[in-house]
Amino acid sequence: MTLLPPNATQTERNLSTVAAAAMDLPIPCRDLWSPARCPANVLPYQAWAFSVDDWDDKWSDSQKRGAMAASFSIHATKGTPGAVRRALEAIGYRATLQQWFEFGGQPYTFKVRVNVPPEGIAAGNTAAITRRVDEAKNLRSHYTISLVMSTDIGLGVAAVPSITPRYICRPYQASLPTTSIAAPLGGMPRIAATYRVNAI
Repeated sequence: MTLLPPNATQTERNLSTVAAAAMDLPIPCRDLWSPARCPANVLPYQAWAFSVDDWDDKWSDSQKRGAMAASFSIHATKGTPGAVRRALEAIGYRATLQQWFEFGGQPYTFKVRVNVPPEGIAAGNTAAITRRVDEAKNLRSHYTISLVMSTDIGLGVAAVPSITPRYICRPYQASLPTTSIAAPLGGMPRIAATYRVNAI
């Protein structure tokens, strides 16, 4: 249905059709400001709006969204160890920091220990880690980075207790049975009962 008069030109009719179709287009304004729901092709513009200082197009989708989600809290605490930690966690790396007074180093230095996954990281990611630390730390401090690779190994341990009687024949003596418990290193205790059989 159109509200155009019968004498409308073809151009006016085309514009009316396009305008009617445009009214049905979804406008995801809320999604544009949400790091989790923003369309992937709009992420670089959202990063500019969120002031992600070290944006890298080579990051994975989860790293990009994590950097944007943490941007406000990083800017609010920039120059603190917490900001450096959050900056690295935003792109998927757990890190621990040690200040100079904790390890007896030169004043205004700190150590960053970054846990990397067992498959390792690419050379470009080490540059991204360095950039994230540079952007979040205070200007006066110098630092060293250690990349630490650790893995969890499941160690299965099984133990079965066993009780075995041991018979010893000796000359007749009045005595009660004795029980001894032996606990080998790293295993379950072994209980051995000793019965004395009196000979006649």
